[in-house]
Amino acid sequence: MGFQTFDDRRAGSRLKKIYGPYNLIRYPESVSSAEQIAEMARGCDVIAVVLPFDILISLVELIGDEKPIIRSQMKADSNVKIGGSKDDKPYKHLRWERIIEARLVTEKLLPRGRTIAPKEELSR
Repeated sequence: MGFQTFDDRRAGSRLKKIYGPYNLIRYPESVSSAEQIAEMARGCDVIAVVLPFDILISLVELIGDEKPIIRSQMKADSNVKIGGSKDDKPYKHLRWERIIEARLVTEKLLPRGRTIAPKEELSR
């Protein structure tokens, strides 16, 4: 089990209040696709994630309404010093939230005086 960057006890206690007793399955490595997560979570009732946005979008599209996808909303802890103890938690869990929809719209930034490409061309 790797170093967690937020307070697991607080998040776990709140998760238990929402779903009742649960078994947590941690994926020990980084993932590179939504398919990896969907395969691992096949026997799970709920998927709790911390993911890059592009993989999160793919996972929401792949899973749909089949099972809830949730994530911890966190706040940075300004009392933790960079390079501090591994017991320091740089983020504090605030609440769990269910992901209903994930969408990312971007536009390319260009130097001054140049035209920005239309959003439709750059949406993902």
